Amino acid sequence: MAEKNLTASITVKRQQNMKLFQTITLTVLTLVWIVFGYALYRGSSTYISRYALLILPLSLMNLKVMFTREKAQSTVLNILAKLNGVLLLVWAIVTIVSVIVK
Repeated sequence: MAEKNLTASITVKRQQNMKLFQTITLTVLTLVWIVFGYALYRGSSTYISRYALLILPLSLMNLKVMFTREKAQSTVLNILAKLNGVLLLVWAIVTIVSVIVK
């Protein structure tokens, strides 16, 4: 009985930590997209490549929320996740087309 309570407690704690991690990564990813757009606007190629290297791992950490029907813990985070997924998809298509055209 005590083992079941301990296991349930560990599971609940792990889920809370995952929600906190998801909140932080989605927020940071949104901020990185904003700064990436500003770097594109300014035409700074070094910053564009640096932020692209930040976008990829942060997006990979949240792929499940961005491209499946799984929802984040709040409506705002769910909208941010879907918006980040759309931005990632558009960015990937534009990158592939620009490589093919050049």
